[in-house]
Amino acid sequence: MLLSGGIADLVRVPATTEGVLALGYPDHFLTILGVWKVLGAIAILAPRFPRLKEWAYAGSFFDFTGAIVAHTVSGSNVDHVIWTSLLRCARSSRGRYGRKAAPSAYSCH
Repeated sequence: MLLSGGIADLVRVPATTEGVLALGYPDHFLTILGVWKVLGAIAILAPRFPRLKEWAYAGSFFDFTGAIVAHTVSGSNVDHVIWTSLLRCARSSRGRYGRKAAPSAYSCH
């Protein structure tokens, strides 16, 4: 999700751009988020570097929880809030049930 979302941010997919602008963020926010998402995905996929992976997981946590708050506060459709929340939980369970367990602070309990 980080890699594909980061690429969508960087290439300015129309639906992504419309969503960010509807939340009240400026257009250049997509570049900032896109770069950090792509770098985070690379860090998670790269072998070794456990400390870097920890920061990448923290960044994805901040990204998704920030999206949940932004959608909730802006009065977005409830579907956006629910899907963003479900994606956040799916992301945390990937680390929990995947190859190696993620730190428990990133779960959605």
